Amino acid sequence: MESRQAWPPHHVTIDMKESKKLHGFTFTARVANGVMKATGNPKNIIVEAGADGQTWAYREEFVLSNTELNTIYLAYPPQARFFGSPSIPARAIFT
Repeated sequence: MESRQAWPPHHVTIDMKESKKLHGFTFTARVANGVMKATGNPKNIIVEAGADGQTWAYREEFVLSNTELNTIYLAYPPQARFFGSPSIPARAIFT
């Protein structure tokens, strides 16, 4: 059986379907059989937010701990429909 590895950068875009103030989010690490994986979790991420999913009016960088849950609070709450991060570790967008 061939194993496939997804190499960074990984990109995620989340559409909240309507514009909202984004204060933060919780990032959950990879878990297998109830145990957090020691490797493969993002360390450096960039969070972006915007109105159309193409142009990003807000951008902030974070360093995540290698823990099961990381709660991220943004420096200020941007009004946005889309959000994500170009760095998990490159570009992920969460809404």
